[in-house]
Amino acid sequence: MAKPKKRGRGLLIALLTILGIVALAVVGFVGFSFLQTLQPPSAVPVTSTVFGQVLPPSWTPTLTPSATLAPSVTPTPTLTPTPTLVPPDPTMEAMMQRIEAEVSDIRGLDAAGPVARYVVSRSAVRPILETEFLANGGSQAEMDDEGRVLSALGLIKPTYDMYTNALNGLTDSLGGFFFPWSDQVYVIGNRFGGIEHFIYSHEYAHALVDQTYHVDAQGVYPECLSNSDRCQAVKALVEGDATLVMGLWWRQYASPSDYQEVQNYVPPQTTLPEQYPPQYALLDGQFPYVVGLEFVSSLHDTGNWPEVNRAYARWPESTEQIMHPEKYRAGEKPQEIAAPPLDQVLGEGWRKLAEDTLGEWTTYLLLGYGADVDAMLEDSVAVSAARGWGGDRYQIYYQDETDRAVLAAVWGWDTAQDATQFRQAMTDHLGKRFRGAEVDAPRGTCWQVNQQTTCLYLAGRQVLWLLAPDMGTLNLVCALYPSF
Repeated sequence: MAKPKKRGRGLLIALLTILGIVALAVVGFVGFSFLQTLQPPSAVPVTSTVFGQVLPPSWTPTLTPSATLAPSVTPTPTLTPTPTLVPPDPTMEAMMQRIEAEVSDIRGLDAAGPVARYVVSRSAVRPILETEFLANGGSQAEMDDEGRVLSALGLIKPTYDMYTNALNGLTDSLGGFFFPWSDQVYVIGNRFGGIEHFIYSHEYAHALVDQTYHVDAQGVYPECLSNSDRCQAVKALVEGDATLVMGLWWRQYASPSDYQEVQNYVPPQTTLPEQYPPQYALLDGQFPYVVGLEFVSSLHDTGNWPEVNRAYARWPESTEQIMHPEKYRAGEKPQEIAAPPLDQVLGEGWRKLAEDTLGEWTTYLLLGYGADVDAMLEDSVAVSAARGWGGDRYQIYYQDETDRAVLAAVWGWDTAQDATQFRQAMTDHLGKRFRGAEVDAPRGTCWQVNQQTTCLYLAGRQVLWLLAPDMGTLNLVCALYPSF
Protein backbone atom coordinates (compact mmCIF):
# COMPACT_ATOMS: atom_id res chain seq x y z
CA MET A 1 0.00 0.00 0.00
CA ALA A 2 0.96 3.32 -0.28
CA LYS A 3 2.04 6.06 -1.59
CA PRO A 4 19.60 14.45 -3.46
CA LYS A 5 22.10 16.25 -4.56
CA LYS A 6 23.90 17.76 -1.60
CA ARG A 7 26.81 16.77 0.56
CA GLY A 8 26.06 15.00 3.82
CA ARG A 9 22.63 13.81 2.74
CA GLY A 10 22.87 10.20 3.85
CA LEU A 11 19.15 10.18 4.56
CA LEU A 12 18.43 10.27 0.84
CA ILE A 13 20.38 7.11 0.22
CA ALA A 14 18.58 5.43 3.10
CA LEU A 15 15.15 6.39 1.84
CA LEU A 16 15.38 5.78 -1.88
CA THR A 17 15.01 1.98 -2.09
CA ILE A 18 12.61 -0.37 -0.38
CA LEU A 19 15.03 -3.23 0.10
CA GLY A 20 17.61 -0.76 1.26
CA ILE A 21 15.03 0.42 3.74
CA VAL A 22 14.70 -3.04 5.25
CA ALA A 23 18.44 -3.46 5.44
CA LEU A 24 18.95 -0.07 7.02
CA ALA A 25 16.27 -0.75 9.59
CA VAL A 26 18.08 -3.92 10.58
CA VAL A 27 21.37 -2.14 11.12
CA GLY A 28 19.68 0.59 13.12
CA PHE A 29 20.17 3.27 10.45
CA VAL A 30 23.72 3.80 11.73
CA GLY A 31 25.52 6.68 10.02
CA PHE A 32 22.45 8.53 8.75
CA SER A 33 22.18 11.94 10.36
CA PHE A 34 18.40 12.24 10.43
CA LEU A 35 17.69 8.85 11.93
CA GLN A 36 20.57 9.20 14.36
CA THR A 37 19.00 12.42 15.52
CA LEU A 38 15.69 10.64 16.13
CA GLN A 39 17.43 8.45 18.71
CA PRO A 40 14.81 5.68 18.81
CA PRO A 41 14.48 3.98 22.20
CA SER A 42 15.64 0.61 20.90
CA ALA A 43 17.72 0.75 17.74
CA VAL A 44 18.32 -2.60 16.06
CA PRO A 45 22.03 -3.54 16.09
CA VAL A 46 24.04 -4.85 13.14
CA THR A 47 23.54 -8.44 14.27
CA SER A 48 19.82 -8.00 14.62
CA THR A 49 17.93 -9.50 17.51
CA VAL A 50 14.83 -9.25 15.35
CA PHE A 51 16.06 -10.78 12.10
CA GLY A 52 19.15 -12.64 13.29
CA GLN A 53 21.13 -11.33 10.30
CA VAL A 54 21.19 -8.40 7.97
CA LEU A 55 18.73 -8.24 5.09
CA PRO A 56 19.54 -7.49 1.45
CA PRO A 57 21.98 -4.63 0.78
CA SER A 58 20.92 -1.18 -0.31
CA TRP A 59 21.63 0.40 -3.68
CA THR A 60 22.38 4.01 -4.53
CA PRO A 61 20.35 5.22 -7.51
CA THR A 62 21.49 8.02 -9.79
CA LEU A 63 19.23 11.05 -9.38
CA THR A 64 18.74 14.17 -11.45
CA PRO A 65 17.95 17.22 -9.30
CA SER A 66 14.44 18.55 -9.75
CA ALA A 67 15.80 22.02 -10.48
CA THR A 68 16.93 20.86 -13.93
CA LEU A 69 13.44 19.91 -15.05
CA ALA A 70 12.55 21.24 -18.47
CA PRO A 71 9.07 22.78 -18.81
CA SER A 72 6.52 20.26 -19.94
CA VAL A 73 2.79 19.90 -20.25
CA THR A 74 1.06 17.10 -18.38
CA PRO A 75 -1.31 15.47 -20.86
CA THR A 76 -4.83 14.58 -19.88
CA PRO A 77 -4.66 10.87 -19.08
CA THR A 78 -6.38 8.46 -21.43
CA LEU A 79 -7.72 5.55 -19.47
CA THR A 80 -6.46 2.23 -20.83
CA PRO A 81 -8.95 -0.63 -20.52
CA THR A 82 -8.32 -2.66 -17.39
CA PRO A 83 -6.90 -6.05 -18.31
CA THR A 84 -8.82 -9.19 -17.46
CA LEU A 85 -7.40 -10.56 -14.22
CA VAL A 86 -6.59 -14.26 -14.21
CA PRO A 87 -6.64 -16.19 -10.92
CA PRO A 88 -3.40 -17.99 -9.99
CA ASP A 89 -2.85 -21.46 -11.42
CA PRO A 90 -2.82 -24.47 -9.02
CA THR A 91 0.96 -24.38 -8.48
CA MET A 92 0.95 -20.67 -7.74
CA GLU A 93 -2.15 -21.07 -5.57
CA ALA A 94 -0.43 -23.71 -3.45
CA MET A 95 2.63 -21.49 -2.95
CA MET A 96 0.48 -18.51 -2.03
CA GLN A 97 -1.38 -20.57 0.55
CA ARG A 98 1.92 -21.68 2.00
CA ILE A 99 3.19 -18.10 2.31
CA GLU A 100 -0.13 -17.05 3.83
CA ALA A 101 0.25 -19.67 6.55
CA GLU A 102 3.83 -18.58 7.19
CA VAL A 103 2.89 -14.90 7.41
CA SER A 104 0.00 -15.75 9.71
CA ASP A 105 2.41 -17.65 11.94
CA ILE A 106 4.90 -14.74 12.04
CA ARG A 107 2.26 -12.08 12.65
CA GLY A 108 0.18 -14.12 15.10
CA LEU A 109 -3.07 -13.30 13.30
CA ASP A 110 -5.61 -15.65 11.73
CA ALA A 111 -7.23 -14.83 8.42
CA ALA A 112 -10.86 -13.76 8.67
CA GLY A 113 -11.46 -14.93 5.11
CA PRO A 114 -9.86 -15.32 1.69
CA VAL A 115 -8.47 -12.43 -0.35
CA ALA A 116 -8.46 -12.02 -4.11
CA ARG A 117 -4.87 -12.29 -5.33
CA TYR A 118 -3.29 -11.80 -8.71
CA VAL A 119 0.12 -11.80 -10.35
CA VAL A 120 0.09 -9.11 -13.05
CA SER A 121 2.61 -7.96 -15.63
CA ARG A 122 4.14 -4.51 -15.25
CA SER A 123 2.29 -3.30 -18.37
CA ALA A 124 -1.04 -4.11 -16.69
CA VAL A 125 -0.34 -2.08 -13.55
CA ARG A 126 -1.18 1.44 -14.70
CA PRO A 127 -4.67 0.57 -16.03
CA ILE A 128 -5.48 -1.18 -12.73
CA LEU A 129 -4.28 1.78 -10.68
CA GLU A 130 -6.06 4.33 -12.84
CA THR A 131 -9.33 2.43 -12.64
CA GLU A 132 -9.16 2.27 -8.84
CA PHE A 133 -8.03 5.88 -8.47
CA LEU A 134 -10.78 7.30 -10.67
CA ALA A 135 -13.45 4.99 -9.23
CA ASN A 136 -12.66 6.21 -5.73
CA GLY A 137 -12.94 9.95 -6.35
CA GLY A 138 -9.54 10.81 -7.83
CA SER A 139 -9.21 13.03 -10.89
CA GLN A 140 -6.68 14.91 -13.01
CA ALA A 141 -8.19 18.22 -11.84
CA GLU A 142 -7.69 17.24 -8.22
CA MET A 143 -4.06 16.38 -8.89
CA ASP A 144 -3.55 19.67 -10.75
CA ASP A 145 -4.71 21.50 -7.61
CA GLU A 146 -2.49 19.32 -5.43
CA GLY A 147 0.42 20.31 -7.63
CA ARG A 148 -0.42 23.99 -7.13
CA VAL A 149 -0.45 23.47 -3.37
CA LEU A 150 2.92 21.74 -3.26
CA SER A 151 4.38 24.28 -5.67
CA ALA A 152 3.26 27.19 -3.47
CA LEU A 153 4.88 25.49 -0.50
CA GLY A 154 8.05 25.16 -2.55
CA LEU A 155 8.16 21.38 -2.44
CA ILE A 156 7.82 20.65 -6.18
CA LYS A 157 8.17 22.39 -9.52
CA PRO A 158 4.88 23.22 -11.32
CA THR A 159 5.80 20.78 -14.12
CA TYR A 160 5.83 17.66 -11.92
CA ASP A 161 3.29 14.98 -12.89
CA MET A 162 1.15 14.68 -9.76
CA TYR A 163 -1.26 12.28 -11.45
CA THR A 164 1.38 9.56 -11.84
CA ASN A 165 2.62 10.36 -8.35
CA ALA A 166 -0.88 9.70 -7.00
CA LEU A 167 -1.04 6.36 -8.82
CA ASN A 168 2.33 5.38 -7.41
CA GLY A 169 1.01 6.28 -3.98
CA LEU A 170 -1.39 3.34 -4.25
CA THR A 171 1.48 0.88 -4.51
CA ASP A 172 4.51 -0.48 -2.69
CA SER A 173 7.29 0.31 -5.14
CA LEU A 174 8.95 -2.93 -4.03
CA GLY A 175 6.72 -4.70 -6.57
CA GLY A 176 3.14 -5.11 -5.38
CA PHE A 177 0.10 -3.46 -3.83
CA PHE A 178 -2.96 -4.21 -1.73
CA PHE A 179 -6.32 -2.44 -1.92
CA PRO A 180 -7.93 -2.52 1.55
CA TRP A 181 -11.23 -1.21 0.19
CA SER A 182 -11.62 -4.27 -2.04
CA ASP A 183 -9.40 -6.90 -0.33
CA GLN A 184 -7.30 -7.43 -3.45
CA VAL A 185 -3.60 -8.35 -3.43
CA TYR A 186 -1.42 -7.78 -6.49
CA VAL A 187 2.13 -8.94 -7.14
CA ILE A 188 3.90 -7.51 -10.18
CA GLY A 189 5.78 -10.09 -12.23
CA ASN A 190 5.69 -12.58 -15.06
CA ARG A 191 6.13 -15.58 -12.78
CA PHE A 192 5.93 -16.41 -9.08
CA GLY A 193 9.54 -16.89 -8.01
CA GLY A 194 11.65 -15.79 -5.07
CA ILE A 195 11.14 -12.05 -5.52
CA GLU A 196 7.40 -12.52 -5.88
CA HIS A 197 7.31 -14.73 -2.77
CA PHE A 198 9.10 -11.97 -0.83
CA ILE A 199 6.70 -9.31 -2.10
CA TYR A 200 3.66 -11.47 -1.44
CA SER A 201 4.67 -11.83 2.21
CA HIS A 202 4.48 -8.04 2.51
CA GLU A 203 1.16 -7.68 0.69
CA TYR A 204 -0.51 -10.56 2.51
CA ALA A 205 0.62 -9.07 5.82
CA HIS A 206 -1.40 -6.01 4.80
CA ALA A 207 -4.44 -8.17 4.13
CA LEU A 208 -4.19 -9.89 7.54
CA VAL A 209 -3.89 -6.61 9.41
CA ASP A 210 -6.74 -5.05 7.47
CA GLN A 211 -9.05 -7.98 8.14
CA THR A 212 -8.28 -7.75 11.86
CA TYR A 213 -8.05 -3.99 12.43
CA HIS A 214 -10.02 -2.54 9.50
CA VAL A 215 -7.45 -0.17 8.07
CA ASP A 216 -9.95 0.65 5.32
CA ALA A 217 -12.13 2.47 7.89
CA GLN A 218 -9.41 4.98 8.81
CA GLY A 219 -10.06 7.34 5.89
CA VAL A 220 -6.52 7.01 4.55
CA TYR A 221 -6.80 4.77 1.47
CA PRO A 222 -7.23 5.42 -1.41
CA GLU A 223 -7.43 9.13 -0.49
CA CYS A 224 -6.80 10.95 2.78
CA LEU A 225 -10.06 12.12 4.37
CA SER A 226 -8.49 13.82 7.40
CA ASN A 227 -5.30 15.86 7.64
CA SER A 228 -2.29 14.69 5.64
CA ASP A 229 0.00 14.42 8.65
CA ARG A 230 -2.31 11.96 10.40
CA CYS A 231 -2.73 9.95 7.20
CA GLN A 232 1.03 9.71 6.80
CA ALA A 233 1.31 8.51 10.41
CA VAL A 234 -1.31 5.80 9.85
CA LYS A 235 0.48 4.69 6.69
CA ALA A 236 3.73 4.50 8.66
CA LEU A 237 2.19 2.12 11.18
CA VAL A 238 0.66 -0.06 8.46
CA GLU A 239 3.71 -0.13 6.18
CA GLY A 240 6.16 -0.52 9.04
CA ASP A 241 4.16 -3.53 10.22
CA ALA A 242 4.17 -5.22 6.80
CA THR A 243 7.85 -4.43 6.23
CA LEU A 244 8.82 -6.00 9.55
CA VAL A 245 6.79 -9.11 8.69
CA MET A 246 8.42 -9.27 5.26
CA GLY A 247 11.87 -9.18 6.82
CA LEU A 248 10.99 -11.89 9.30
CA TRP A 249 9.56 -14.05 6.53
CA TRP A 250 12.78 -13.64 4.52
CA ARG A 251 14.80 -14.65 7.57
CA GLN A 252 12.65 -17.59 8.68
CA TYR A 253 10.96 -19.07 5.62
CA ALA A 254 12.73 -18.11 2.38
CA SER A 255 14.22 -21.08 0.54
CA PRO A 256 17.92 -20.88 -0.46
CA SER A 257 16.94 -19.90 -4.01
CA ASP A 258 14.44 -17.30 -2.73
CA TYR A 259 17.09 -15.93 -0.41
CA GLN A 260 19.58 -15.54 -3.24
CA GLU A 261 17.06 -13.92 -5.59
CA VAL A 262 16.10 -11.33 -3.00
CA GLN A 263 19.74 -10.53 -2.26
CA ASN A 264 20.33 -9.75 -5.93
CA TYR A 265 17.09 -7.84 -6.50
CA VAL A 266 17.26 -4.13 -7.39
CA PRO A 267 13.74 -2.74 -6.97
CA PRO A 268 12.48 0.12 -9.15
CA GLN A 269 12.55 3.61 -7.70
CA THR A 270 8.83 3.95 -8.34
CA THR A 271 6.25 1.44 -9.57
CA LEU A 272 5.29 3.57 -12.57
CA PRO A 273 8.15 5.44 -14.25
CA GLU A 274 8.36 9.13 -13.45
CA GLN A 275 10.50 11.74 -15.18
CA TYR A 276 12.85 13.32 -12.65
CA PRO A 277 10.74 12.82 -9.50
CA PRO A 278 11.56 15.60 -7.01
CA GLN A 279 13.42 14.84 -3.83
CA TYR A 280 10.36 15.68 -1.73
CA ALA A 281 8.19 13.11 -3.54
CA LEU A 282 10.78 10.34 -3.26
CA LEU A 283 11.42 10.92 0.42
CA ASP A 284 7.78 11.40 1.33
CA GLY A 285 6.91 8.17 -0.44
CA GLN A 286 9.50 6.21 1.55
CA PHE A 287 8.67 7.66 4.98
CA PRO A 288 6.08 4.97 5.86
CA TYR A 289 8.62 2.23 5.15
CA VAL A 290 11.77 3.68 6.73
CA VAL A 291 10.54 5.59 9.74
CA GLY A 292 7.41 3.44 9.98
CA LEU A 293 9.57 0.33 10.28
CA GLU A 294 11.66 1.99 12.98
CA PHE A 295 8.45 2.93 14.85
CA VAL A 296 6.95 -0.56 14.62
CA SER A 297 10.28 -2.15 15.53
CA SER A 298 10.40 -0.03 18.69
CA LEU A 299 6.96 -1.33 19.66
CA HIS A 300 7.92 -4.89 18.76
CA ASP A 301 11.10 -4.65 20.83
CA THR A 302 9.06 -3.47 23.82
CA GLY A 303 6.34 -6.10 23.82
CA ASN A 304 6.47 -8.18 20.65
CA TRP A 305 3.38 -8.32 18.41
CA PRO A 306 0.85 -7.68 21.22
CA GLU A 307 2.45 -4.25 21.69
CA VAL A 308 2.20 -3.56 17.95
CA ASN A 309 -1.42 -4.71 17.99
CA ARG A 310 -2.27 -2.17 20.68
CA ALA A 311 -1.31 0.62 18.27
CA TYR A 312 -4.35 -0.30 16.15
CA ALA A 313 -6.55 0.52 19.11
CA ARG A 314 -4.76 3.88 19.53
CA TRP A 315 -3.79 4.98 16.05
CA PRO A 316 -0.87 7.43 15.77
CA GLU A 317 -2.02 10.98 15.17
CA SER A 318 1.05 12.68 13.73
CA THR A 319 4.35 12.02 12.02
CA GLU A 320 5.92 13.47 15.16
CA GLN A 321 4.66 10.42 17.06
CA ILE A 322 6.13 8.12 14.41
CA MET A 323 9.49 9.90 14.39
CA HIS A 324 9.63 9.97 18.19
CA PRO A 325 7.96 6.82 19.56
CA GLU A 326 8.37 8.11 23.11
CA LYS A 327 5.93 10.92 22.24
CA TYR A 328 3.44 8.34 20.96
CA ARG A 329 3.77 6.37 24.21
CA ALA A 330 3.30 9.56 26.22
CA GLY A 331 0.16 10.41 24.24
CA GLU A 332 1.54 13.78 23.10
CA LYS A 333 -1.11 15.10 20.74
CA PRO A 334 -0.72 17.82 18.10
CA GLN A 335 -1.68 21.34 19.11
CA GLU A 336 -4.89 22.75 17.67
CA ILE A 337 -4.02 25.74 15.47
CA ALA A 338 -6.64 28.26 14.33
CA ALA A 339 -7.00 28.97 10.60
CA PRO A 340 -9.25 32.01 9.92
CA PRO A 341 -10.86 31.86 6.46
CA LEU A 342 -8.99 34.01 3.96
CA ASP A 343 -11.84 34.52 1.51
CA GLN A 344 -13.25 37.27 3.74
CA VAL A 345 -10.37 39.57 2.68
CA LEU A 346 -9.35 38.13 -0.71
CA GLY A 347 -12.60 38.90 -2.51
CA GLU A 348 -13.93 37.49 -5.76
CA GLY A 349 -12.03 35.07 -7.94
CA TRP A 350 -10.16 33.22 -5.22
CA ARG A 351 -10.87 29.60 -4.31
CA LYS A 352 -9.48 27.52 -1.47
CA LEU A 353 -7.16 24.78 -2.68
CA ALA A 354 -6.19 23.35 0.69
CA GLU A 355 -6.48 23.61 4.44
CA ASP A 356 -4.23 21.00 5.98
CA THR A 357 -1.40 20.10 8.36
CA LEU A 358 2.25 19.74 7.39
CA GLY A 359 3.49 17.97 10.53
CA GLU A 360 7.06 17.59 11.70
CA TRP A 361 7.99 15.40 8.74
CA THR A 362 6.86 17.75 5.95
CA THR A 363 8.20 20.75 7.86
CA TYR A 364 11.56 19.01 7.79
CA LEU A 365 11.22 18.36 4.04
CA LEU A 366 10.17 21.98 3.46
CA LEU A 367 13.42 23.20 4.99
CA GLY A 368 15.78 20.58 3.63
CA TYR A 369 14.37 19.01 0.45
CA GLY A 370 12.31 21.56 -1.46
CA ALA A 371 12.27 22.08 -5.20
CA ASP A 372 14.82 24.92 -5.09
CA VAL A 373 18.17 23.18 -4.64
CA ASP A 374 19.88 26.45 -3.66
CA ALA A 375 17.38 26.99 -0.83
CA MET A 376 17.84 23.56 0.79
CA LEU A 377 19.25 23.75 4.32
CA GLU A 378 21.73 21.22 5.61
CA ASP A 379 20.07 18.05 6.88
CA SER A 380 21.17 18.56 10.49
CA VAL A 381 19.78 22.11 10.49
CA ALA A 382 16.43 21.00 9.03
CA VAL A 383 16.16 18.14 11.53
CA SER A 384 16.91 20.32 14.52
CA ALA A 385 14.59 23.12 13.41
CA ALA A 386 11.62 20.79 12.86
CA ARG A 387 12.14 18.75 16.01
CA GLY A 388 10.23 21.02 18.41
CA TRP A 389 7.06 20.90 16.27
CA GLY A 390 3.86 21.08 18.27
CA GLY A 391 1.24 21.60 15.58
CA ASP A 392 0.46 23.61 12.45
CA ARG A 393 -2.27 24.60 10.06
CA TYR A 394 -1.90 26.04 6.59
CA GLN A 395 -4.28 27.37 3.93
CA ILE A 396 -3.70 27.99 0.24
CA TYR A 397 -6.02 29.96 -2.03
CA TYR A 398 -5.67 30.22 -5.80
CA GLN A 399 -6.82 32.66 -8.47
CA ASP A 400 -7.29 30.86 -11.79
CA GLU A 401 -7.35 34.04 -13.87
CA THR A 402 -3.91 35.20 -12.76
CA ASP A 403 -2.35 31.85 -11.79
CA ARG A 404 -1.45 33.33 -8.39
CA ALA A 405 -1.59 31.79 -4.92
CA VAL A 406 -1.96 33.03 -1.37
CA LEU A 407 -0.55 30.95 1.48
CA ALA A 408 -0.93 31.31 5.24
CA ALA A 409 0.79 28.79 7.52
CA VAL A 410 1.00 28.91 11.31
CA TRP A 411 3.20 26.62 13.40
CA GLY A 412 2.92 26.09 17.14
CA TRP A 413 6.13 24.97 18.89
CA ASP A 414 6.83 23.17 22.16
CA THR A 415 8.84 26.07 23.53
CA ALA A 416 9.64 29.68 22.65
CA GLN A 417 13.21 28.55 21.96
CA ASP A 418 11.93 25.97 19.45
CA ALA A 419 9.90 28.69 17.73
CA THR A 420 12.92 30.99 17.53
CA GLN A 421 15.09 28.21 16.13
CA PHE A 422 12.53 27.37 13.47
CA ARG A 423 12.08 31.02 12.56
CA GLN A 424 15.82 31.36 12.02
CA ALA A 425 15.94 28.25 9.83
CA MET A 426 12.89 29.35 7.87
CA THR A 427 14.41 32.82 7.44
CA ASP A 428 17.54 31.25 5.97
CA HIS A 429 15.44 29.05 3.68
CA LEU A 430 13.20 31.87 2.42
CA GLY A 431 16.14 34.24 2.03
CA LYS A 432 17.73 31.75 -0.36
CA ARG A 433 14.47 30.85 -2.08
CA PHE A 434 13.71 34.55 -2.71
CA ARG A 435 17.31 35.29 -3.73
CA GLY A 436 18.00 37.65 -0.85
CA ALA A 437 15.47 40.21 -2.11
CA GLU A 438 14.54 41.42 1.37
CA VAL A 439 12.28 44.47 1.67
CA ASP A 440 11.56 46.81 4.54
CA ALA A 441 8.47 45.98 6.57
CA PRO A 442 7.11 47.44 9.83
CA ARG A 443 7.27 43.97 11.40
CA GLY A 444 8.40 40.52 10.45
CA THR A 445 10.94 39.69 7.74
CA CYS A 446 9.79 40.06 4.13
CA TRP A 447 11.04 39.39 0.61
CA GLN A 448 9.70 40.25 -2.87
CA VAL A 449 10.67 38.63 -6.16
CA ASN A 450 8.95 37.41 -9.35
CA GLN A 451 5.60 38.98 -8.44
CA GLN A 452 5.58 37.16 -5.10
CA THR A 453 5.78 38.65 -1.63
CA THR A 454 6.46 36.57 1.45
CA CYS A 455 6.82 37.44 5.14
CA LEU A 456 7.72 35.56 8.30
CA TYR A 457 6.57 36.52 11.80
CA LEU A 458 7.29 35.30 15.33
CA ALA A 459 4.97 35.64 18.33
CA GLY A 460 5.78 33.66 21.46
CA ARG A 461 5.68 29.99 20.56
CA GLN A 462 4.09 30.52 17.14
CA VAL A 463 5.50 31.33 13.70
CA LEU A 464 3.41 32.68 10.82
CA TRP A 465 4.44 32.41 7.16
CA LEU A 466 2.52 34.34 4.53
CA LEU A 467 2.88 34.38 0.75
CA ALA A 468 0.87 36.56 -1.66
CA PRO A 469 1.18 38.27 -5.06
CA ASP A 470 1.80 41.69 -3.47
CA MET A 471 2.30 43.39 -0.12
CA GLY A 472 -1.21 44.85 -0.08
CA THR A 473 -2.83 41.41 -0.29
CA LEU A 474 -0.37 40.02 2.23
CA ASN A 475 -1.20 42.76 4.75
CA LEU A 476 -4.91 42.02 4.43
CA VAL A 477 -4.25 38.37 5.25
CA CYS A 478 -1.89 39.27 8.08
CA ALA A 479 -4.65 41.30 9.73
CA LEU A 480 -6.57 38.04 10.23
CA TYR A 481 -3.79 36.92 12.60
CA PRO A 482 -3.81 39.73 15.20
CA SER A 483 -1.39 38.01 17.59
CA PHE A 484 1.37 38.63 15.03
